Amino acid sequence: MKNLNVLIIVVGLLFSANASAQNLIKNGDFENSAGWHGNARQSDLDMTYAEGQGIDGSIALKLATTDLGGGDNPFYVVANNTFFSVTQNTNIKITFWAKAIPAVAGEDVEFTPFLQEADDYSFTNFEKTSVTSRWVEYTLTTEITSSTSEKYKLKFRIPSEGVIFFDNVTVEEATSTDVNTLEVSNSASIYPNPTSSILNIRSNSSMVKYSIFNLCGKKVLSGVGQQVDVSVLKSGLYMLTLDDGSHLKFIKE
Repeated sequence: MKNLNVLIIVVGLLFSANASAQNLIKNGDFENSAGWHGNARQSDLDMTYAEGQGIDGSIALKLATTDLGGGDNPFYVVANNTFFSVTQNTNIKITFWAKAIPAVAGEDVEFTPFLQEADDYSFTNFEKTSVTSRWVEYTLTTEITSSTSEKYKLKFRIPSEGVIFFDNVTVEEATSTDVNTLEVSNSASIYPNPTSSILNIRSNSSMVKYSIFNLCGKKVLSGVGQQVDVSVLKSGLYMLTLDDGSHLKFIKE
């Protein structure tokens, strides 16, 4: 019975966010190869649904540009087609995975997610985000101070040339613990994420106890310390639990 309880708890931790919160947009995982559109403006934007390029080998949204078109403020916009309701002064949280290949090595690839109301065109920006060449999960929260409406859309304003991949995009109302929080844990964080070999644990304790569970709730590794060799694990999503109560997801490449 004890093992069954552990299985239920771990699987619940892995999936509770998606199970309990409603994603306000459709096809955030891009599996239908539809539901998004691009406004190239003056750029040469090429938007495709790239099979096998997602974080788990599924489909990702691929945005490729080599020329933004010049001008004082060049950028292009990509939007989800779903209209959804937002009440004034509500905090909205977006979560997504992204990676990028810059047009020029060493340059930053940046974009700004925003919500826009379709009737009066008012919009609210989330934090500007810089992406790396490896898949990273981002969580951003902002307060919508404009009017209550049923015609909001999620969009991304992108002023960078190169290639950007998106996967698993969600939009939901933020809870009190989401506001101004990028990751839910007590005092710990992990890096790099994803990783193919060593996972580092940043914690107040140098003797932190950890356990790693797979998607089936089976414990696959455990130990003590701030470095974990995960090279023996199969590629996929895992949950790292610490003795301070932190629960941190990571991807083994």
